[in-house]
Amino acid sequence: MAFFYYKVNDDYSIVDNINIRFFDQGKVFRLMTSLTEMYCLHVLSGSTLLDINGREVEVKEKDMLFLIGGSFIRMFNKSDDFQFFGIIIGGDRYRNLFDDVGFNLVTKEWINKYYKTECSEIFHLIQRDLFQALRRRFSTNNAFDRSMVHHILEMMLLRDVELYWINNPKALLVPTRKEKVFYEFKKLVEIHFLKERNLLFYADLLQLTPKYLSAVIKEVSGFQFTYWIDEPLITEAKKLLCCSSRSIKEISDELGFIDQSKFGRFFKNITGVSPSVFRGTKE
Repeated sequence: MAFFYYKVNDDYSIVDNINIRFFDQGKVFRLMTSLTEMYCLHVLSGSTLLDINGREVEVKEKDMLFLIGGSFIRMFNKSDDFQFFGIIIGGDRYRNLFDDVGFNLVTKEWINKYYKTECSEIFHLIQRDLFQALRRRFSTNNAFDRSMVHHILEMMLLRDVELYWINNPKALLVPTRKEKVFYEFKKLVEIHFLKERNLLFYADLLQLTPKYLSAVIKEVSGFQFTYWIDEPLITEAKKLLCCSSRSIKEISDELGFIDQSKFGRFFKNITGVSPSVFRGTKE
């Protein structure tokens, strides 16, 4: 896939496909967001159909899309004029975003790992102009330009977060104690999911009883503990199957499975297809 990508620093990167032939017609686009990144993407023109973590989502001109860490995306039926731009938040900025600016996703977005909304004309144009300013300044060695790039990125991010707030007033509310427990649990899973799959481990870190933690997870998210343990593991498996040349056995070993057949059963039970069949859909 062809697109412009530039890492500004450990906290920010910028991405777009403007004035670049994105990919040959008929090819399937795939993208895997890191567990420690969030994408804020804007559709400049055209439309496309996305498969985001198994959910079908159509995006079109003036749509804004948040992709939360660990999302798996495939693109289909892209219009010829489809263009997008966006910023990628990573590193300490991503980890601290929710605390620094009080940015609280509602539970549905935590579960879906994405949020989509349509921007107003003026909001869309301002974000486009800010991004164009980034493109003009990002590659210079001028200290003033480097400082400007950082401030423009912060402005774009805060504007996108503010738009989310406007559309989701509940995100402005102080999370309940149970919601805070769930969010802390999610953060711990993102760190330890490859090695730790036991409820007791997470309950001990949070200084809670396993019974209480299990009940809170179910009440806040609507899903059992095992869902949140399996979800990042299956996402990592999809990423490795899709984006690496490693054998299925190597992937199975890396993900901590006793043998390849056990990994195959786990993968098929959740996705409905075997790892080899899933990998076969890559092209």
